[in-house]
Amino acid sequence: MRKVVFICGEICSGKDTMIEICYSEAPFKQIDLGQLVREKFNTQERVFDNTLEPYFIERISEIVSKDPSLTYVVTGTRQVPLIKKIAKLFDECEYTYLVVPREILKQRYSNRASEKDAKLTFEEAIKGDESLGMKELQNYLLTEVKCNFYNNY
Repeated sequence: MRKVVFICGEICSGKDTMIEICYSEAPFKQIDLGQLVREKFNTQERVFDNTLEPYFIERISEIVSKDPSLTYVVTGTRQVPLIKKIAKLFDECEYTYLVVPREILKQRYSNRASEKDAKLTFEEAIKGDESLGMKELQNYLLTEVKCNFYNNY
């Protein structure tokens, strides 16, 4: 059975940390959409491009076909149509959203000082996520699917 877990949240909400805690003992593979974008454009910077849906579906299909028995943990999803299309590639889906107040996100963003964030202020990064559909994704997870919400602060 092909299973996917979506771990969603805003920038610096703790998605990678959640994976380390929850999946350290289980065989899984993380698919970070942000990393796939940076590989495609050969950059370490954040790229806000909402036309990459076909690319994501193709790459995820390739990755999953190599070992369909693993649980796949997808991070970096910002768009409802994309999350729906990815879900169709799997037999079982689980959804998690990490809730963190903006002030804490901003503090984490500043403390992290990641290379992918070097040219963006926190506010620009949040606006970039919103331009991709983050608010629509939040609403979808809240109202359309069974989603686990965690206060991650």
